[in-house]
Amino acid sequence: MLGDTDMAKQFVGGTVFQAFLSADSYHNWHAPVSGSYVGQLKVIPGTYYSEPLLWGFSPDAPDKANPDPGADELSQSYIANNAARGVAFIQADNPKIGLMALVMVGMAEVSSIDFDPLSSFTKGQEIGRFHFGGSTHCLVFRPGIDLTFADAAIPAPDVTKPGPRLHVSSELATIN
Repeated sequence: MLGDTDMAKQFVGGTVFQAFLSADSYHNWHAPVSGSYVGQLKVIPGTYYSEPLLWGFSPDAPDKANPDPGADELSQSYIANNAARGVAFIQADNPKIGLMALVMVGMAEVSSIDFDPLSSFTKGQEIGRFHFGGSTHCLVFRPGIDLTFADAAIPAPDVTKPGPRLHVSSELATIN
């Protein structure tokens, strides 16, 4: 998912916040924290229209015309590891956060992952974009980061009936 084994080791046992952006969602990205990039920004090539067979996308399924209606949402962890994605490691200005990762994942036909050429940024500043279609993104925190997620950022128990949409720059979590 992160495209860097050594960096990924720092996040084992940490927290991942992942959210789905439907095709009609706003697809410009804004910095989740104030900080600066660590190392090179990466765009990792991946698959298109890939869905795991266990969620009803098998060509041999008895009802292949009607796959699981929650498959897109349920397959986000799969997509985050197999689809085209942009990865940025961020050193947050807030020492309680420290190093974190941002993973912008193109779903289905989306592979246009563009980071703006910035070295540092402030929370809420535009930092990149997707150009078309649905996608997902992940915020990855190292172990020991004490987060409390906002109620609106906690996923609905039934992925086929998602909760309200979060607006750009909405609070996702606070650091304790």
